[in-house]
Amino acid sequence: MQIGIQLPSTTIGQDPADITRFTQGAESAGFHHMSLGEHILWAVPGDDDPRASHTYHDVLTTIAYLAAVTSTIELFPALFVMPQRQAQLVAKQCAQVDILSHGRLRISVGVGSLTPEYDALGADFHHRGAIMEEQIALMRALWSNDWTSFEGRFHHIAGATLGITPIQRPIPVWIGGGSGAALARAGRIGDGWIATARTENLDASVGKIHAAAEAAGRDPNSIGIQGRIFLEKKTPNEWRAELAQWQGVNATYVDIRDGGLSPEDHLAQAQRFLTETGLR
Repeated sequence: MQIGIQLPSTTIGQDPADITRFTQGAESAGFHHMSLGEHILWAVPGDDDPRASHTYHDVLTTIAYLAAVTSTIELFPALFVMPQRQAQLVAKQCAQVDILSHGRLRISVGVGSLTPEYDALGADFHHRGAIMEEQIALMRALWSNDWTSFEGRFHHIAGATLGITPIQRPIPVWIGGGSGAALARAGRIGDGWIATARTENLDASVGKIHAAAEAAGRDPNSIGIQGRIFLEKKTPNEWRAELAQWQGVNATYVDIRDGGLSPEDHLAQAQRFLTETGLR
C-alpha cells in the first residue's frame, strides 16, 4: 500500500513558495504521491458550502511547476471533472506533464454533480457519463499511438497526432465516485478506483467494481483502489482502525486528506500517522 498526502486546498493559499515548501516536505517525508483537488469554476448558488472558500489551483499547470522542483513524488490530480473539458486538449496537456515529470503523472476523472458549474462552462450535464467514457477511450488512443483516428458518438478524428510521446503509454486513468454507475465504470474501464467520499460499506463498493470487471472480462485484482483518511479530531487508534478498513479491501493507495490545518500542521500530522500506524 502506498501512502500519499493531499495538497491542503483550504489553507495553502497562492504563494508559490508555500506550495513548493509543502510539496518538497512531503517528498522528503517519504510520501508516495501528492493529490491536488480542483474545479475549473466553483459555481454553486449561495456561499454556505465550505468548499467555496478553498483555493483551487489549475492542476496541470501546478503539477508542471512542481515537477521541476521535485524528483520522486507522484503527482496526482484528484480529480478532473472530465465532461467539462475537451479531451484532446487534456490528452495533450497530460502527455506534456508526463514528459516534464519523467513519468510521475497518474490522473483520476469523474463526472461531477454540480449543474451550476456545468452551466457556467457551457458543458453537457445530462450526457456526462457517456461523454466521459468516450473521452477516456480517446485519450488512451492518443497516448498510445503515434497517429490516431477515432469515430465515436461525441468525438471524431479523421487522423491526428499529439506531436509528443508521453513516457507512459497510456497514462493511468483512475475513476472517482461512489455511485453505482461510477463503481461499474471503474470496474469496466478504469485502471483504478478512487473513493471521493467517506464510504460506509467498502466491501459492497469494491464488490460492485469487481463484478463489473469480471463481466467485462477483466481481472478484478488488476484494478487499483485508492482510499482516503481524514486525520482531524481522531485518535491514533481510530487512524489504525480506518487504515485497517482500507487494508481489508486490498487498497493499493491511501490519501491523507486536508482537514483544515495549516500546511505545516497537516504535514506534521500526516508524518505522525505514518509513525503511529507502523508504516514508517
